[in-house]
Amino acid sequence: MSQRSTPRIVPGARLGAHRTINLTLVINDAPLDPPATHAGAPSAPEEPAKPASGAFLAGLKSRLPGLPPIRPAVWLSDILVPERNSFGVLRLLMALAVLVSHAFFLVSGDTTTEPLYRWTGYTLGQHGVQVFFFLSGILVTQSLMKSESVRDYAIARGLRIFPALTVCVLLTAVVAGPWLTTLAPAEYLKDKAVAAYIVKTLSLMTGSAPLPGVFENAPGAAKGIVNSSLWTLKYEVLCYVALASIGWIAIRTKAYRSVAAAGIAGWLALVMYNRVGIEAGSVKSAFEVFRYFALFFGAGAATYVLARWIPIHGLVLVPLLAVLAASIGTRFAEPAMALTFGYGALWLATFDFWGLRGYTNHSDYSYGTYIYGMPVSQALLMLVPGMHVLSLILVTAGIVLLLSFLSWEAVERPALALRHRFRKAEAEAATMPVATEEPKPVVPATPAAKVTPIRKPVAAPTSAPPQAASAAAHSPTPKTSSTEPGVARPWRPVSQPIRLQVARDGKETSPAREPQQPPPAAPDVPKSRLSFALNRGKATLPPTSKPANDPGATMPGYARKVTDAAAPHVPKGPRPRPSWRPLRPL
Repeated sequence: MSQRSTPRIVPGARLGAHRTINLTLVINDAPLDPPATHAGAPSAPEEPAKPASGAFLAGLKSRLPGLPPIRPAVWLSDILVPERNSFGVLRLLMALAVLVSHAFFLVSGDTTTEPLYRWTGYTLGQHGVQVFFFLSGILVTQSLMKSESVRDYAIARGLRIFPALTVCVLLTAVVAGPWLTTLAPAEYLKDKAVAAYIVKTLSLMTGSAPLPGVFENAPGAAKGIVNSSLWTLKYEVLCYVALASIGWIAIRTKAYRSVAAAGIAGWLALVMYNRVGIEAGSVKSAFEVFRYFALFFGAGAATYVLARWIPIHGLVLVPLLAVLAASIGTRFAEPAMALTFGYGALWLATFDFWGLRGYTNHSDYSYGTYIYGMPVSQALLMLVPGMHVLSLILVTAGIVLLLSFLSWEAVERPALALRHRFRKAEAEAATMPVATEEPKPVVPATPAAKVTPIRKPVAAPTSAPPQAASAAAHSPTPKTSSTEPGVARPWRPVSQPIRLQVARDGKETSPAREPQQPPPAAPDVPKSRLSFALNRGKATLPPTSKPANDPGATMPGYARKVTDAAAPHVPKGPRPRPSWRPLRPL
């Protein structure tokens, strides 16, 4: 017996810039021959068309034969799915960059001692926060687009920020504070500064509130600082509120593209009319600091909106780095940083990072690493004075990663799961009927129309001829048809015409009769709009519409449902003819 050929499709090319896949049909493990141009002369297989970026790279490789293989460009819209990007890995790396920067600051007491500050005017931690805000702009805008409402979006943002922050602040003030303070534990807990630290930090009023007697021996500017990482959370929440305002306006006006364009234009006007920056040693107002963070957050939000038109390739970073180097020290330094570091983050997000992508997609330790890094470093320096900066970085990273794991598993993940409960409760509240105090009086509806299918009456002849009488005597018993046991109906041949008689308010009129019989004058009643619905089985009519012994009281093969309660008045004219179609056989 010959083996049956099972066709299967095998991918012939990888996903390109134009999101096309070449497929090859294989039967019995042998590829199908290409179609011939004429009889007996098979044509060579056509080469698949190269995307625009692929043609550029092919020309570059032809001019530089020793160039290693170059990855094809992808579009940002293709990697916005968590399984295809490494945003979680980058966020964790940026949180660790803040930890490294704080280690230099705590050891020396001066931010200018970090090597990167001499090149760009910003520390490694500040650059990490810039990338962090850029990625937050992409992810938070995506969260807003997927939210059912602005309220759902606000709940999601609140559950992401405040539960873990509350636990961190309480552990720092109530658990670690009495152990690290120079005061007696009882005296420390009675101090009003402890409650003030909790209130000010949780309300995002400030991130540098002191605790009595805690970290008073730290060198330089680090003296008395408990957790300086928390001061950026206020501006991140302000960016959330600004984005929610734009989303609310778009929902109310239904002009999504116009509102998005206006939002991008307003963002450009906000951040470009004057230089935005928080250089070391400079004192800035809260509005200037918000403009600085809004530059990077808004760049991420605009990137998400324009994701379909943004290709990602490493070669694009070459001119961007040149622009960044030329803009250092000018008013365009921060916009160049947002453009260069943001695009570099997108390019790095296309890599898998040796399997860390899948792990960070379901376990996000970046937020816990960010909020626990500073207190742990301060505590280590107090317990082990004179610790080398490299040792401080390694030990702090190990402890913080453990704390962030506990925070994610015990606090953050359960808090994020509450969002689905809020959605379920909101959906149940929306579908629950609301009882009124005084029920409205019931107004009797207009009597509905009654449709009675009847059979056309056949006039009996006065005197039958002898041949007809003889045929009637020898004719068989009339057939009956029934759809239920015990119910019999006279059998009607197909050729026998059937009329529909409509009864309304006790008056009857015949909308359809045979041409040879002119219809009687119809009563002057408002015409109704009839809605017909096909149902299986038979249509049994009320006994008031026709006598019980009427053979047309039931009609097999067709069924109708009439809904005509409180129908509006329709001007006189030809009544719309209902459309009929037979039911499927039982």
